[in-house]
Amino acid sequence: MAEDKPATFAVGDWLVEPDLNRISTATESIYLRKQLMDMLVYLAEQQGRVTTLESLHDDLWRGKVVTSGTIYSCIADLRQALARDGRQLDYIETIPKTGYRLASPVVTKSARANHDGAGPGASLAILPLTNRSADPQIEYLCEGIVEEVLYRLKQIPGLRVFSAFTLKEERLDPRVVGLRFAARTVLSGSLRKSGDRLRLTLRLDDVDSGESIWTDRYDQPISDVFEIQDSVATQIARALSPALAIETPKQIDTRTTESTSFAALNAFLLGKHALSGMTAESFDDAIRYFQQAIAMDPTFARAHYRLYLACHMSRRYHAGGQERLEMARSAAANARKYGFRPPVPWIHIDRRLYRESLPDARNLALEAIEKIRNHDPEWGAFAYEQLTWVLPAFGFFVATRDFAKHMFDSPWHNFEDSDADEELPNYYAAIGEFSEAIRLWSSEIQKDPRCPLFRYERSVLYSRTGQFHYAERDIETLDDDQFSYIAKAFYHFWRQQPESVREYHDKLRSLKNSHRSFLVYTHCMLGEMDQSLQHYVKAVSFRPISFIDFGPLRVMCRAKLPGSLIESMEQHPAFRDLLARQGITAGSQAELMERLNEIAAITGIIVTPDGLLPAGSPA
Repeated sequence: MAEDKPATFAVGDWLVEPDLNRISTATESIYLRKQLMDMLVYLAEQQGRVTTLESLHDDLWRGKVVTSGTIYSCIADLRQALARDGRQLDYIETIPKTGYRLASPVVTKSARANHDGAGPGASLAILPLTNRSADPQIEYLCEGIVEEVLYRLKQIPGLRVFSAFTLKEERLDPRVVGLRFAARTVLSGSLRKSGDRLRLTLRLDDVDSGESIWTDRYDQPISDVFEIQDSVATQIARALSPALAIETPKQIDTRTTESTSFAALNAFLLGKHALSGMTAESFDDAIRYFQQAIAMDPTFARAHYRLYLACHMSRRYHAGGQERLEMARSAAANARKYGFRPPVPWIHIDRRLYRESLPDARNLALEAIEKIRNHDPEWGAFAYEQLTWVLPAFGFFVATRDFAKHMFDSPWHNFEDSDADEELPNYYAAIGEFSEAIRLWSSEIQKDPRCPLFRYERSVLYSRTGQFHYAERDIETLDDDQFSYIAKAFYHFWRQQPESVREYHDKLRSLKNSHRSFLVYTHCMLGEMDQSLQHYVKAVSFRPISFIDFGPLRVMCRAKLPGSLIESMEQHPAFRDLLARQGITAGSQAELMERLNEIAAITGIIVTPDGLLPAGSPA
């Protein structure tokens, strides 16, 4: 083991500082004796791999007389120390007759470089304010005020801003938040409302040093909330200006598409808070609040845009119907009319709302290539994301992974309204890099511990790689029937238990509005390829969910199903017909590869097909 202490890292809720022999949460610090810190660092370096007693002895105490009893005692003491976070997590897992494994994900500074890059620039994660008032009804202000600050800061070139609102209940050390979100700084604070006054305390922490860069307090009438938000954003920009390739702003004020009405802003913040609930009822509430904000200020562009999002998401997740579609179309048109600049190009939104305008896969790919060749500021890095959806349809799975990675490194990438984080692990799994895919899903779980999608996805990969004990632990957390049933179907499939697969397939079919992709998987697992392809075709042709579904669905099938079933599926006549209808032929595959390699000087990516078209495809 190297003599130099490794850099600070995070494990679970703990911040680990090896040079100080200290572990910390937001509320407690514990000093470990050197022997325990060495063991924790060693287990963390294994990145979830199992460590034997022999390895622990040879790598940590070579040349010293250390008994197995001493190692057992160190493991017990380290477990006891980590358990003091109060979360009752199983940080160190015993693998019977084998050894030990650090079960909680490790996040290091080097992992941050994957998304944050090593060059100049600044990145910021923003936590919601802690509610210091006795009134729980002002939670919407705790989120809303700093989310408005976040919106203002997103306008600054060179600054990457991440919302860490999913961690509002975690009460983490800001440095742990920064490591999880690959951010160099973290904004946190508290709010107290007393009568008609707001009292805010805010601080900006540097993740590497743990020191405060900037702090301030505000005690002002609630009607001054606009000035507070502008002032906070301006002062943060000034604090970060040495890392930004821009002149320090005198004042940030983005109210050209905003409201000057406090009542309208208040309704807007209530709508955003409701929108985060993701239930049918919360979508209804969000729509009502956004409509109230618009009634108070008809030119409030961002309220129109959020109304579009609420209506679109209501249709996506809860089958809102034609009425919600028309509301979404009207709201998007008004947001555009009043000058709102969305985080994705307007053409993407138009294609969501008017699906008949969606080009075939070939033309979508060529469009994205042209946007990369001649950079379009409205598109930012969206052309890369569009390629990640289209390229798998043509069999370019490694290139899909590469373009997704490039997108994260792009200075133009805006993470809002993007599915990029949720797709990247699947891109790795589709090319057989399951360990990296599991690591990425673990990273997403660290950012949003309550999201069932991430636990389901990771459980499937644990099952696929024979790590059934870990799959069981993820499945136990799923209280959503759909995710639970499909996760269990995969678990039993990879354990070669077809009767149990059939049981959960039938349970999925009994659910109202079951995801078609889940039935694609279960029919395929049961060898019912005709039925699987029927759902596959319907999923691609009729789902009003995403921009284009064929490429991502092909990726997800490869990530979750064995190669033998994939080969059978992709040789099926219905799949070949689907390829042809999307403009995907052997000729268009060759054409696309040539066009992609023409922009290799810009992207740095050389493309070769690794998913050849089925035999007999048209030339």
